[in-house]
Amino acid sequence: MRPIVAVLVSLVIGLGAFTPANAADPAWKPVSVPDAWRSPPEGENVFQWYRASVKVPADWKGKELLLLVVEAVDDAREFYVGGEKIGSFGDLPPKYRSGLGETKRLKIDPKLVKFGEENLVAIRVCINQSRTGFNVAAPVLFAGDQAIRMAGQWEVTTGDDLAWAKADSKPAVAIPAFAKLESRADVEQSLKKLQNDEGPLSPEQSLAKCTTPDDLVATIVLSEPEIGQPLSIKWDTRGRMWVMQYLQYPNPAGLTMVSRDKFLRTVYDKIPPPPPNHFRGKDKITIHEDTDGDGKFDKHKTFLDGLSLATSFAFGKGGIWVLNPPYLLFYPVKDGEDVPSGDPVVHLEGFGIEDSHSIASNLRWGPDGWL
Repeated sequence: MRPIVAVLVSLVIGLGAFTPANAADPAWKPVSVPDAWRSPPEGENVFQWYRASVKVPADWKGKELLLLVVEAVDDAREFYVGGEKIGSFGDLPPKYRSGLGETKRLKIDPKLVKFGEENLVAIRVCINQSRTGFNVAAPVLFAGDQAIRMAGQWEVTTGDDLAWAKADSKPAVAIPAFAKLESRADVEQSLKKLQNDEGPLSPEQSLAKCTTPDDLVATIVLSEPEIGQPLSIKWDTRGRMWVMQYLQYPNPAGLTMVSRDKFLRTVYDKIPPPPPNHFRGKDKITIHEDTDGDGKFDKHKTFLDGLSLATSFAFGKGGIWVLNPPYLLFYPVKDGEDVPSGDPVVHLEGFGIEDSHSIASNLRWGPDGWL
């Protein structure tokens, strides 16, 4: 039996000493950020590292709010400055979770920064059947009233080795350090603008860009700040417009994400309880009235607020039916009143909330009298 034991021991020692070639001697190549993040490689648990240098001005020392602003795509990632992890999106394996939809401002300990010199910024990325096509901003470094955008040439390699984030490391590819100073106010305003994007427009500016047939006229009857993210609209017998405002989107109130797959199917840590003992969110149903007949809604009130991922409503049977997944609720309302007269009754439950883009919605009465 001795020869067999010797062979097994040799195999164990050999496997334990094995190091992937790309970890010991990574093949770094130049890449454009954030463009590269729109087309991640296919596969499960694929690790990549992105690195770039930024020259931090000497006079930034002592300035307030030294931080890195980052936006997530459909992967999990960690951010390193000066060899230290300063934040993350999602979770790396074994309990992988995509950080999609998050924007964070990561504070940087000034002790990690070499002022007046080039500093390495490294991003550790785990891709797991990630979706493509997301438009996100490149990282931005802020201090005081100035900013440095890190959009442009980075270097990237496939593999995983924490040594690649070391403070004394330098990019292997000859790419210039980011150093262009800009106004913080200007960068904040344009942070998420796409190429050739005008940015947010006022309601009047948006209307001016609309084109209609000769026999159709478009006018503004209601706009921000009175409403935001309208998802369901109905009119009552008095001609008033009721609006479901989906302000809690995209994440339900009071729940913690456990996992999310490439199709945005999310698993949460618990099922939310129904109102009134629920986790209060930002969704609300509002009422808007044109009091002077000029075609614009000038009187506004809130019928119900504090909802979370509420998608639609319907009048009938002495009250208001509200679809607030996972529940179908009924709020009793007395004639002539614009507030619920009691707590809601749960009529159905079990509607999914895995994806806030496609949960049950569009309540309406059918010709057969069913909701």
